[in-house]
Amino acid sequence: MTPKSLHPILPALAVTLLASQSGSGADRYSLPTTDARTMTSYGDSFREDGATVSRSGAGWGDETTSFGNLKAHAGVRFSSVYDDNIIFSAPQRQKDYIFTVTPTFGFGLGDYKQGGGNALSLQYEPSWVGFMQRSRLNSLDHDVRLAGSYTWSKLSVGLSQQYLEADGTPVELGTRVRSRVYSTFLGANYQWTDKTSFTLNGRQNISDYDQFNRINDWTGELLANWAATEKVRLSVGGAYGLRDTTPGPNEEYEQALLRAHYAATEKLSADASVGMEFRQFQSNGSEGPGLIFGLGSTWTPRDDWSFTLEGHRRDQASISSGGVNVTVTGVSGIVRKQILTRYYLGLAGSYDRAGYRPIGSGISTARKDHYWSISPSFDCNFTERWTMSLFYLYRDNESGGGGTSFSNNQVGLRTAYRF
Repeated sequence: MTPKSLHPILPALAVTLLASQSGSGADRYSLPTTDARTMTSYGDSFREDGATVSRSGAGWGDETTSFGNLKAHAGVRFSSVYDDNIIFSAPQRQKDYIFTVTPTFGFGLGDYKQGGGNALSLQYEPSWVGFMQRSRLNSLDHDVRLAGSYTWSKLSVGLSQQYLEADGTPVELGTRVRSRVYSTFLGANYQWTDKTSFTLNGRQNISDYDQFNRINDWTGELLANWAATEKVRLSVGGAYGLRDTTPGPNEEYEQALLRAHYAATEKLSADASVGMEFRQFQSNGSEGPGLIFGLGSTWTPRDDWSFTLEGHRRDQASISSGGVNVTVTGVSGIVRKQILTRYYLGLAGSYDRAGYRPIGSGISTARKDHYWSISPSFDCNFTERWTMSLFYLYRDNESGGGGTSFSNNQVGLRTAYRF
């Protein structure tokens, strides 16, 4: 199983380059990347409350300073949120006003905005989160990202690392907790012929929750890719991974993977990733085959309308209980309508079912959570550099078998400016 000597491996996490869309059991199999400003999901610790729901990045924007080929960027984000239930597990609802200020600093070389090619980028986002009535919950969060890529005639390689330290309220815990997430992604793609290529990816995800579990996940995957037509791309391959949870038994897992991308038109595309997973545990138990998948589609019938729909089924380690894994199955969607030139109406929603199961000897759990959210929003682009949004978010979790049931309302304003 996972050797303890691997713990000091370089910290980092997954910005998925080279078009690889799924990962280890701890990764999210959702294919489309949703905007954290408009979506919340069951397994996402740091987009679960108003203080950090706007953590999506203001983008690179226009260059403000050039030092030869080096480009520099800066921006700032601000959010003000009223939250009527900041700690789900508390006996009585605790309400508060939460303010977040996030300056953004970035440097880049090459084609770093689009990704791929020859590029190198570094971005740092510190966030000050303040509570009006409960200043003991104030925090200073950090998000550092480093990414690079290089392309030869047929071979492309990419590396990304991220360090995220922040306070948040995971649905599983129901209380605020400090977490440190280290992530690394290393990938290579070899273009064998015009239609055939091979992809090799490696990932490391380390999540450390204060007073709760530490989860280390390592995954390697190999894929053969085929461009069947101009509209259809297919991939087949497999993955092998190790998961080390403290406390709890270690795991090994294998995945057989099949992926497809279909670009029906310039306005309609769909992605699918389907696989079978097998797991073996240090406690001498095993599971499998188990279904994992990610399904996604984007549709822009007109320039002023856009639709995003995704579904997922993934396996992840429990944050709170050693020797327990969680299977999360869900769906989410976003609708956005442009009004006039600068204004947008948005509606986002999600549903997740989480089933907890023991993987260690002498452990028993029957917890099941049903979590859903809905969030309408009104956005305004005052200029290319300055945006503002008003939003409402409702979330509800029905939990049985030892979990925390709750409901939550948030109303807020967020704005971003790129210098």
